[in-house]
Amino acid sequence: MKIFIFLIFPLILLAQDNYEFGQSIIVNDDPPGTSFHSTSSAGQHLIGCVGDTVYLVWSDERTDPRAIYFSRSTDAGNTWSTNLRLSSSNPDLEGATPGLTLDAQGTIYVCYGQYDWSTFNVDVYFTRSTDGGESFSTPLLVNDTTRAAQDMPSITVDSSGEKVFVAWQDTRNSGVTPNFDIYMSKSTDGGLSFLPSVRVDDTGVVDTSDQQSPSIGCTRSGDTVYVAWQDERNRNGADNFDVYFSRSVDAGMTFEPDVLVNDTVGTNQSTQGSPSLWISKSGNISIVWRDNRFGPYQVYFAKSIDGGQSFLGHKRVTDTLDSGGIPPSICSRNDSLIYVVWKDARTYSQTGDDIYFSFSTDSGDSFSANVMVNDTLVMEDAWQWCPTICVNESGEVFVAWEDGRNHPLNPDVYFAAGQYVGISEYNGKNQTSTFIQLFPNPFHHVLTIKCEGNDIDKVELFDVLGRRVRHIDINNKGLIKLDVRDLSTGIYFIKVEAGEKSLIKKIIKVR
Repeated sequence: MKIFIFLIFPLILLAQDNYEFGQSIIVNDDPPGTSFHSTSSAGQHLIGCVGDTVYLVWSDERTDPRAIYFSRSTDAGNTWSTNLRLSSSNPDLEGATPGLTLDAQGTIYVCYGQYDWSTFNVDVYFTRSTDGGESFSTPLLVNDTTRAAQDMPSITVDSSGEKVFVAWQDTRNSGVTPNFDIYMSKSTDGGLSFLPSVRVDDTGVVDTSDQQSPSIGCTRSGDTVYVAWQDERNRNGADNFDVYFSRSVDAGMTFEPDVLVNDTVGTNQSTQGSPSLWISKSGNISIVWRDNRFGPYQVYFAKSIDGGQSFLGHKRVTDTLDSGGIPPSICSRNDSLIYVVWKDARTYSQTGDDIYFSFSTDSGDSFSANVMVNDTLVMEDAWQWCPTICVNESGEVFVAWEDGRNHPLNPDVYFAAGQYVGISEYNGKNQTSTFIQLFPNPFHHVLTIKCEGNDIDKVELFDVLGRRVRHIDINNKGLIKLDVRDLSTGIYFIKVEAGEKSLIKKIIKVR
């Protein structure tokens, strides 16, 4: 009788359709709750992954002053390596606000701000690892002046690893009152040396407004560079920021006029800031930011499909007006699949600040219901802050953040991995059943999968609750016979990927 119901109503069969996060795992290896660890960064990109290998950087006060530390996990975050100090051991030098990125070969690139308490200079430094994080190069000065404060760097790299770009906030143009502008420098030799700094924003020779917290990205070739930042030029007497953006189409030599990203100028006095930018492999631009147009801070999203000449699709990612969402972090697998995390205060009186997550499967036109990442549910003073996110090729999401569960004044670095636990079948225009065939259905022990014109890449089976029960990577086969006699009888979903084609379909196993 149940089978009869599903056959009469085939339009949509939906199991749980969201991500589920596992146990929160501590990353730092000094005694928990004894020193201050921070994952604060410009753009909130401090984590990267290749498959189940995850890399993470943060600033750490286990030594005095603060230093930059690194750790990696080769088992999807279940265990972490001995923490490695990246910044100088000179007691006058303090490292803060790091950023991390990877090239297509898995080389690790790290930038950070460094405070010199003997001279009161603040500069940007760079280091890299070519051996998977076993060791890092001697830190290298990026900026070309020590007469100003350079801070809050953000880093990106082309797919080859030859072109490295670092952006930061810089006071070199300030008068008596220090104001930041956005500057950038690039390396054309993989980070062995950096060229003279280039001004990004266009607010004038002597600037009286702040441009802060840049987030940078580039195309796979490195020929086009994109930078977003929070900008005070429209404050109108109030302490309000907007999100601005600029691009370079000559590999970072010059930048075009600035473009306003948010859609609130002229409507109300509100603040938009702390942008996090991501460039898809095809070059589409996604930006999220904190936004208090309705009171408490929310997370908003906008995208550009014309290379940054204009931004559209301004959407609220948070699904409650009580979220208090700052600062967000964004990543994507492709143009369609976009992932966002942020600090959230919707249940502050019960659980303190928490880390929340949402994702989009339609290029940011809509976002999923928000889900909590961390596993502290009843501790009001165990706040979580400053998350950072990445996603691997299989869609597994990795999130890290600073966490006060062991001591509210001495947060540690925690991590959680998220798995997609939903699957849905739609009988609509997106079906590719003409090219991918499944038979017989219902089936007993063996299900045949045939694809016309493409090799099958991957097959996944999910139960009716959305839990994945089988994952098979397949290469160079257009016809396979899947033996699933070990599965119980019942209803399942099968997802087949073959090149650019895919099929999600309900299947029924009978005795």
